[in-house]
Amino acid sequence: PDYPWNVVASGTVVLQVAVDVAGRPGAVDVIRGIVPLTDFAKLAVKTWQFEAATWNGKPMPSKIVVAFVFRVPVVAP
Repeated sequence: PDYPWNVVASGTVVLQVAVDVAGRPGAVDVIRGIVPLTDFAKLAVKTWQFEAATWNGKPMPSKIVVAFVFRVPVVAP
């Protein structure tokens, strides 16, 4: 996600995302959050399309861990 312009924070947000058989994200659990960056990461991951996990050639629901590294942008003077 784009860095939120009104936030001065940095760090890594780690989320666990449930992925359905069509590759769509479902429930998002926070493993490591940073207020308010966690909300931006959750909004971003909900817009993603994943490739569904398969077992014996058949798609199945799964979970994946995703890390977002936020760094405060450097603005040239």
